[in-house]
Amino acid sequence: MCGIAGIYRFRTGEPADQSLIEAMTGALRHRGPDDRGFYLAGPVGLGMQRLSIIDLEGGHQPIGNEDGTIQVIFNGEIYNYRALRSELEGRGHRFRTRSDTEVIAHGYEEFGIEVLQKLNGMFAIAVWDAPRRRLFLSRDRLGIKPLYYAETPSGIVFASELKSLLAGKEISTDLDPVAIQQYLAWHYVPAPRSPLSVVRKLRPATWLLADPGGCRFGTYWRLQPGEPVRDEREAEEGLRWHLTRSVGLQMQADVPVGAFLSGGLDSSALVAVLRKLRDDSFYTFCIGFGEEDFDETRYARKVAATFGTRHVEEILRPDCRELIEEVAGFLDEPFADNSILPTYLVSRMARRSVKVVLSGDGGDELLAGYDHYKAHRIDAAYSRLPATLRCALRAWAGDGAGERPTKRGSWRRKIRRLEEARQLPSFLEHARWLVRSTDLLDADRVMQSCGFHEREAWMEPFREIYGESPFPRGLDRQLDVDLRTLLADDILFKLDRASMANSLEARVPYLDHELVEYVFRIPERWKLRGLSGKWILRSAFKGRVPPEIVRRRKSGFSVPIAAWLRKELREMLRDLLEPGRLKRQGLFRTDVVLRILGEHESGTADHSRPLWALLMFQLWSMNYLEREGCWRV
Repeated sequence: MCGIAGIYRFRTGEPADQSLIEAMTGALRHRGPDDRGFYLAGPVGLGMQRLSIIDLEGGHQPIGNEDGTIQVIFNGEIYNYRALRSELEGRGHRFRTRSDTEVIAHGYEEFGIEVLQKLNGMFAIAVWDAPRRRLFLSRDRLGIKPLYYAETPSGIVFASELKSLLAGKEISTDLDPVAIQQYLAWHYVPAPRSPLSVVRKLRPATWLLADPGGCRFGTYWRLQPGEPVRDEREAEEGLRWHLTRSVGLQMQADVPVGAFLSGGLDSSALVAVLRKLRDDSFYTFCIGFGEEDFDETRYARKVAATFGTRHVEEILRPDCRELIEEVAGFLDEPFADNSILPTYLVSRMARRSVKVVLSGDGGDELLAGYDHYKAHRIDAAYSRLPATLRCALRAWAGDGAGERPTKRGSWRRKIRRLEEARQLPSFLEHARWLVRSTDLLDADRVMQSCGFHEREAWMEPFREIYGESPFPRGLDRQLDVDLRTLLADDILFKLDRASMANSLEARVPYLDHELVEYVFRIPERWKLRGLSGKWILRSAFKGRVPPEIVRRRKSGFSVPIAAWLRKELREMLRDLLEPGRLKRQGLFRTDVVLRILGEHESGTADHSRPLWALLMFQLWSMNYLEREGCWRV
């Protein structure tokens, strides 16, 4: 696991500046504190920070082919590198190390861009191809590892994180108002946009070629409908087999490997498989909460006791201001999924004992674990109710004034969310239930810098991806859309940033691309049966994990933000949304922000979602924009 950065001045031919590459790479030291390496040749400069996991002594990067004409820097892991190495040695290639990075160098030399089809792993790769004078960038199929880039007057710069590009001072820091509007809607910035107008995220399963002729892009993998699995028992066995194969590949390391264990079905199934494959004791890690409604550590303890793991847990208390400031410090783009707080803490805790963890992320997007899939089905029935009954339900649900927040939410809150989502465009389908801050969506009301033509720009990512999906209308299309949006830009962003901030490598066995392809052959009715999500995973692990885990509903990794914003974070929120500050920024409507702040503090409404988004945006701007004196939109 590493952080990578580089520059290619193909437009001007100016030599790459070593001090610039060192600054960009130094900003990524948290991603790889064990080693660093550089390659500079004329207009090309590459840099990396290494977290040593495989071939601890010999895996120094950059790594080249036999004559050094191909140079590779790489963030991630190639799990099938041993098999690829054998194939390449059979074709005459000579290896100097045992590292997976060298497989990429020889593989690119042998197969060119097509080497991507052969890689099983998580990765962001940069290859300098000296004979062709081209830079090749690529990202793994599901978007587990990040890669940012920006075209500049001199050429192109790229890095694992936005902060590295800012450290290089090669790019403008003008804001992208459409990206900010999308952030307010979804609480993350969807690819390919970033919060800065000139910076883009390379999309999952995508490559970029830069040479003196310019930049070209391509896609090398796309989910497609396959031959359906006909038998439910066969589907259970196939799912177990693929998950076991994936865990077997991903537990390979020259350092200790543990697992995150929330007590939910996804992580519990992973631990069950890991125990089957390992004879020795291994660590599991869990974070709980001081608020009883949000704490579920008892389930994790039950699973840990069942499988005899070395279980470690920590309780997150509501004295959280210092934690939030710490987390915001390493988030180099605005991000308001509050589950990053426990993810960061559990990563910090795990790093004291191991260098690698397995995570259950991805199971919900593959197997319909989220409530918004159920909400889409409920809406079909709700819309058939008589108008008078729906009116009565709306009156019963009220406005949430004074309602005590709980993790699952009350039925009144569910009705309010349902009605709120029904006001959004129907083409969004299930994504209507993913919109986080409807209070902030009207550009005329909140964003002073957005013109009329941009009012619906927040819908842009879903409109495009729905149109591209090869799956017909239904659950599989919803899952496909979420894999390309919510999973890549929210869930995996969160996991990468929180783990890498602690120099911890997090691996995701559910996102092995062969497992993903298999799951999309399983019929929809075995994923979401009625309103029971992950049905096939429950069936596959019935009798293999404790029965109360199989029966549990999806719980999530949420924290009691609504209560914190009224108490422990009230002073911070007031400071960050102070009228003078908002007016100086000239980005948000001061009157609207102060109104929702006042209503939330008084308990007359729950505006925790938009307020949390604004708080995290302001912390980001303090850390990454205001230091530069930049507020250009």
